Amino acid sequence: MPSNQVISRTDSAGKHGTDSLALAWPIEAFLLGLAYFALARLGLLLALPSGFSTVFWPAAGIALCAVLWRGNKMLPGIVLGSFAGNALNLDPTQGLFLGLSATFIISVGAALQAAVGAHIIKRFIGADTQLETLRETLVLIVIGGPLACLISASLANTVLVLSGQIPTEHAALSWLTWWVGDSLGVLVVCPTVILAARPLALVSVRRKATVAAVMCILLMATITVFEQTRQENEARLLEEHSRYSAELKHHMQDQFSDLEAMLHSVRSGFRVSDHISAAEFKQIQRELQFQNNALAGLYYFPTDGGSVLSASPLPPRSSGLDVAMDELFASARYHNGIASFVDAEGLWLSLHVLAPKTEGMLLAHFNRASLKDIFSQSIPMSPIRASVRTGDGNWLLPEITGQKQIAAPIEQTLRLGSEQWSLKTQLDKHYESAVMAANLPFVLIGGLLIVGSVGVLVVVLSGQVSAVEHQSAVQRRNIENLNLHKTRFLSNMSKDLRSPVAEILGLARQQRTAVAPRLTPTELQYYDRIEQNGQKLLRTIEDILHMSLLDGKRTVVEPVRFNLHSLLRELELRFQRQCHLKGIQLQLDYHCDDVELHNDLAKLQQILSRLLENAVRHTHQGSIQIEVRQYGEGSQDQRLGFTVSDTGEGIAKHKLRQLFEMNPEQGEQPYDQGLGLLICRKLIELLNGSIRIESELAKGTSIYISVPLEYRELHFVDIASGQAATEGLEKG
Repeated sequence: MPSNQVISRTDSAGKHGTDSLALAWPIEAFLLGLAYFALARLGLLLALPSGFSTVFWPAAGIALCAVLWRGNKMLPGIVLGSFAGNALNLDPTQGLFLGLSATFIISVGAALQAAVGAHIIKRFIGADTQLETLRETLVLIVIGGPLACLISASLANTVLVLSGQIPTEHAALSWLTWWVGDSLGVLVVCPTVILAARPLALVSVRRKATVAAVMCILLMATITVFEQTRQENEARLLEEHSRYSAELKHHMQDQFSDLEAMLHSVRSGFRVSDHISAAEFKQIQRELQFQNNALAGLYYFPTDGGSVLSASPLPPRSSGLDVAMDELFASARYHNGIASFVDAEGLWLSLHVLAPKTEGMLLAHFNRASLKDIFSQSIPMSPIRASVRTGDGNWLLPEITGQKQIAAPIEQTLRLGSEQWSLKTQLDKHYESAVMAANLPFVLIGGLLIVGSVGVLVVVLSGQVSAVEHQSAVQRRNIENLNLHKTRFLSNMSKDLRSPVAEILGLARQQRTAVAPRLTPTELQYYDRIEQNGQKLLRTIEDILHMSLLDGKRTVVEPVRFNLHSLLRELELRFQRQCHLKGIQLQLDYHCDDVELHNDLAKLQQILSRLLENAVRHTHQGSIQIEVRQYGEGSQDQRLGFTVSDTGEGIAKHKLRQLFEMNPEQGEQPYDQGLGLLICRKLIELLNGSIRIESELAKGTSIYISVPLEYRELHFVDIASGQAATEGLEKG
């Protein structure tokens, strides 16, 4: 039987895996392309700043499942969907043709990855796997995931670096993120889709939901940790960028202040001295050049047309410099401060000198290359690139250009004399990559290992549980069939035995009546024993028939409305004569008013009758008492409690539990109850009631039952139910 079940499960799975879709393959490939495109755009929401690699790529899992089930004819759909999804992320500045060519190669890599993974999976475990064993799950997750995903990650990042779509500095992190994203897409999507596509006859809803829920939780946890780590790294990057930029601005402003101080010191010399000769001016210039090697020349132009003081050749008055110098002098005179001008030669600074015996313009020329070296070395070991622009738009240090980076450039204001200059700073690309890569590889690898290991565990355990449940269901059906055959056999046997026994008893009674005058007392006792044992045999047969009906779940509760006092008076009349013949008293105590019940009258009569029969049989002196109480008055769950007590033989406490068992473990059945109390327990459970027993040797027995006044639920008795009796014994 189990082997047949396994074969049928495999066959149906194979049919489902190959014939679930009947569309023409071009339509299937186009639909796959649309699904791939939609999932690709969804995955790119989590992409790194490069715009291509992402921590989760669900399209990889869909592509693998499609090729696994429908074959290589689905590869054009993968190429189409991947090309459309990635083409939207191209950087037009890098060249449209080059970008489209790189995107096409990436699309081919995605299709090649799905084809290789599906081919290896088919070879080892087949396309119609149920993922119920460790081997099947490992082959799918390891080969289809991390191993096959090396293809797309390596090919795509190589092409993106060569085409200039991503910087070389970001290549390592981009490759790792790409590989982990594709692997997680396969680890999460493939088991979920494979199990979801299987019919309920093969994979239960609980297993489908469990695997999907666990995979989604693990994925969300990985994405959350990844995003949090990435945001922390970005925040650290921006903070360091701001700090380094502020330090650079402060230092460069100090450099500008030194240049200003240099010119102001020369002007102070003119003011305190009656006359400065050419030799003295040359000495001043040499001292200043010693302090700042960027100083290429120092000139003094008297306003009275006198000789120009300088230790350097006069600047060439050409290429517009003469006009610029005139404007420079005018600006310095008007603002009474330092004016500046930048050309190809370098930086020109002008300061108006007004001394007691002279008036003129002081001009300082600073070499561009030397200034650049000074500014570039402003902060040792600084990961900052800087550009400086004058107020008129000329660049003293070249403008920062290049690819867009995570940390945007910061622009700040510098002051040189009366003018405002602009300082633009940008973090070094290598430093930026190093900061962003901090901790992210550990998060990616850790997330992949956790999702993979826990995913394998959940898929395998759920598969094993599903297989065990399937075998249990088969065995349960077999047991139910056996119980049904047993019930039918007992029912037929009871009916076949009842008629011959009844006929034997009838013939024995006729024979006794016919020969009674001639019988001796001993012979009369023989006839009495025939009658007693025959009646006992009939009761046993009736009990067996009743048990077969109960075990076969063919007994239905038929509630009717009846009066409590009428039921008790009927029982009293029925057992009063038997108690009188044995010399015992039958007492009926009411602790409640007469009420109307809506329950099964016949079954309640049978329960009370069996309890009274046992009490009469085992009580030889004293009394039998029936006590009735009502509980829960005014509530929806009103119940009646019946207590049948006697002063008979009693039962040892260690034997009480055996009264409600079909096969007592020790010796002879106590209380000589046969199947009577077991039938009472099943009937009580059928009426939504409870039963318990208390007894003591040589003192008597009390049996307590409780039934609802209003029966609300129609159900069949459960042959394995023993809870009510057990709870009753524990309470007693």
